[in-house]
Amino acid sequence: MQFLQSAIICIGSTPFIQLGLMLLLGMSMRYAAGTTMLVIIPIALAGGAGYMKIGYLDLQLLLAVVIGTMSGSYVGA
Repeated sequence: MQFLQSAIICIGSTPFIQLGLMLLLGMSMRYAAGTTMLVIIPIALAGGAGYMKIGYLDLQLLLAVVIGTMSGSYVGA
């Protein structure tokens, strides 16, 4: 059930976590975005492990998405 919770919480909460960090803690946008990504990593890993456990993880698709995401973030940065 953790994978379902992480899918719901992880994607939908990112803007709220960033806003909270900026408004409540006074972080800059840059630090708030980085901190949010760091917070979401374990949630996403738990969700992925849950999908892998029940057999819903396509490893070829995962590899393609990871390569594309890493390349895009490098070029975009």
